[in-house]
Amino acid sequence: MPHTHITLLSNLLLAVTSTKKTTTSPTGTILFLVVIVAAGYFLLIRPQKARARKARQVQSSIEVGDEVMLTSGIIGQVTWMENDRARVEIAPGTEIEVVKQALGRKVAPPVTSTYGEEEEEDGSGSASGGDDAQLPFAVAANNSSEEQASPVGNGTTPAPDSEDREGT
Repeated sequence: MPHTHITLLSNLLLAVTSTKKTTTSPTGTILFLVVIVAAGYFLLIRPQKARARKARQVQSSIEVGDEVMLTSGIIGQVTWMENDRARVEIAPGTEIEVVKQALGRKVAPPVTSTYGEEEEEDGSGSASGGDDAQLPFAVAANNSSEEQASPVGNGTTPAPDSEDREGT
C-alpha cells in the first residue's frame, strides 16, 4: 500500500516536470522592446518637439505693436518686450507683464462692420435705394401703446399692462 502512494507521487512529479516550458528567445524580447520605444518616439516625443519648435518660431516673430493671443486666451497688443518678458495691453490703460512663452500666436485685428454693410457694398441694398438700416427683427409701423415691435420678429404684441386690465 505505501508502495502505491510513492509510485503515484513519482508519476505526478514526472508529469509536472516533463511539461514543455515555453520560453521566449532573447532576440524576440529585444525586438519587442525596440518596437515599443520606436512607437513611443514617433507618437509622443517627435510631435511634442515639432509643436515646441513651431511655438518658438511664432514667439520669435512677435514684435512690439502686434496683436497677440496669450496661451490663456487673453487678447491684447504688445507694448514692450525685453529678454524673456513682454507687456501686453489688454484694455485701454491696463497692461500685464507676461513671460514670452505665454504669447500664443498673432491675431488679426477685429473687423468692425455694421449690420447690412455687406449688402450695400455689392449694390444689393434696400429696395427703396435710401439709407435704410437693415434690422435683425421686424419693427411695426405704428408704435402705439397697444402695438409694439417684437424683438423676436414674429409680430406678437406684449401682454397688457396692469392699467389696461383695470378697465376690463
